[in-house]
Amino acid sequence: MFSGKTAAPEIFNEEPAQISKAPAGKSNDLQAQAQEILNQTVQEQLKGFLPADSLPKLLNLLSWSIFAGIAIFGGGQIAVIGAKLL
Repeated sequence: MFSGKTAAPEIFNEEPAQISKAPAGKSNDLQAQAQEILNQTVQEQLKGFLPADSLPKLLNLLSWSIFAGIAIFGGGQIAVIGAKLL
């Protein structure tokens, strides 16, 4: 992983959530179409503001940084114990 030969495991993946749609009656067709148009508009605006794959990458980076911090802290504590034993 550190030399770049293999990729780091992904904790958060980039797959979008699947939304199931319930069948709508004739009275709800207009409302469903308006909701769909609103969803598409919001998604297009968010794509311009925040790329789709940036959030999972940020979360993966944050989680691996926390893990590295814990490992470094643990190594430091082991080094302190070793220095006290000398």
